[in-house]
Amino acid sequence: MKFSNGANMRRHKMRHTGVKPYECRVCQKRFFRKDHLAEHFTTHTKSLPYHCPICNRGFQRQIAMRAHFQNEHVGQHDLVKTCPLCSYRAPTMKSLRVHFFNRHGIDLDNPGPGNNSVSLLAAGIANAAYSDGTMDASAISALSALGSGLSVSVA
Repeated sequence: MKFSNGANMRRHKMRHTGVKPYECRVCQKRFFRKDHLAEHFTTHTKSLPYHCPICNRGFQRQIAMRAHFQNEHVGQHDLVKTCPLCSYRAPTMKSLRVHFFNRHGIDLDNPGPGNNSVSLLAAGIANAAYSDGTMDASAISALSALGSGLSVSVA
């Protein structure tokens, strides 16, 4: 077996000799790789550094997030909708509309007297715009699809 450098060969040998130089300071479990110790340490901190790009569920390990993404969101990978106000990513337009109501207080499902959803949405358009006054195509299409009777035109 060939190795690209001496460090890789030494690490490979440690796998066979049982030498585990990296120890968890909380539970004393030992690891032969420093990155494995760092990954293990998240079990003690309860941090969830990896998030699903569709449902935003948190995971301690990247491999678990990838497995969730591939198994739970089959066929949805290209259907991710992005909120133009805060960049939240939703799997469906319905869930994005729910997000708009829960997060931003904008009720796009019940237009009527006293509902300021259009003015709030317009304020969101201003927040989603780039400094030169333009918006990206995904924000424009999301706003057009969300607004009941609201049209967004591109100049």
